[in-house]
Amino acid sequence: MNQRVRSCSSPVNPFQGPVNKPGRAALQFSKAHKRTELRIFASLKLKRGRILWDMGFLLLFFVPILSAHPINMKILAEIESSNNPKAYNKKTEARGLYQITPLVFKQFREANLGNPFTLSALFEPNMAKFVADWYLDWLSKRCYVVDDILISWNWGYGHWRKWADKGAVYGCLPKETQKFLIKYHEKEG
Repeated sequence: MNQRVRSCSSPVNPFQGPVNKPGRAALQFSKAHKRTELRIFASLKLKRGRILWDMGFLLLFFVPILSAHPINMKILAEIESSNNPKAYNKKTEARGLYQITPLVFKQFREANLGNPFTLSALFEPNMAKFVADWYLDWLSKRCYVVDDILISWNWGYGHWRKWADKGAVYGCLPKETQKFLIKYHEKEG
C-alpha cells in the first residue's frame, strides 16, 4: 500500500491539531515496565515559582489516574499519621501524611530526574500522595500480594526480601509490622 507521509513544521496530534514544541511544562508518558508513568519536565523560562503551581495542579489530577497498586491510600494515611500532613517522626525522619522516609524520597528523586522538590515538600498532601503512589507502584512490581506490599511499606523492602527468602513466617515479623497489618485489615473491613 502506498501511504502519504505528511510533512509539517510542528508535530500533529490527531485529536487537537498542530501541537507546539514543549514550553512551560510538558508531560512525557513512557511505557516502562508495562505501565504509564508521569514524568514532568519544566523549562527554565518560568517566572516566580509558576512551575510549583503547575506541578501541584498536575499532581492533583493525574495521581488518581496513574496509581496501579491495590492499597487504600486513605487507610494508609490514617494509620501512618492520623491524617496529619505535618507529622514528623524524629527517630526515622519520616514526614507527611504517609510518613515517607528520606531514603524513599531519594529513590523517588533518582527515578524522576528533573524533580525540583526537597524533603520539606513531603508536608504538602499532594506531593506526599504522589511520592507514596510512586513508591507503592514500585513495591507492587516486586511484591505481588497486598500483605507483602504492606510489609515492605512498613518494614522496608530489604527486610521483606530477607523475610520472604527465609520462608515468610508471620511470627518472625516485628510486632510493629504485625500491628500495622492488623490495623490496615480492620479498617479495610
